Amino acid sequence: MDNDNTSGTRPEQIIIDLYQNDIKIDSRAVTENVNWNCSFTEFPKYDENNKEYEYTVKEEAVDNYISTQDGNNFINTISGDTIIEGQKTSDDSDNQDGLRPDLININLLANGKAVANKTVRTEDNWKYLFTNLPKYEDGKEIVYTVTEDSAPSYTTEICALTLLTLTHQNKLA
Repeated sequence: MDNDNTSGTRPEQIIIDLYQNDIKIDSRAVTENVNWNCSFTEFPKYDENNKEYEYTVKEEAVDNYISTQDGNNFINTISGDTIIEGQKTSDDSDNQDGLRPDLININLLANGKAVANKTVRTEDNWKYLFTNLPKYEDGKEIVYTVTEDSAPSYTTEICALTLLTLTHQNKLA
């Protein structure tokens, strides 16, 4: 699952290995030209003692993808971690009224659901960082947003949000 290869990371081919009784006996390069399908049909069902062979398939690792196997089917999901970082700024004339809080709580949401939070303080220069976040869920890119718990006498306005930069401006209410 890679959102129809919008990230441009889909490989030109994958390699499927065939195992007979846990011993690799063959491999096939599989491409989009054959709808990512292959079959192994030319191998015997039984050994010389009339004992049935056990055949299994495995996919060789694919860069930038996480592979899961369901029977003889493989689902490749694009991997990659996301980083969200930001800095809170206050539009309060350098705290002229002395109302700026000593700390704030930043909430991180993934597709609208809270997944993490950080307490941000003056001594941190009001900066925060969320790391090792998944980029995709069910083959779709996760939309990350942040909220800030309200601070007395301030309103929060999210001015810019990208995967890497976020700025808050608190204005006196």
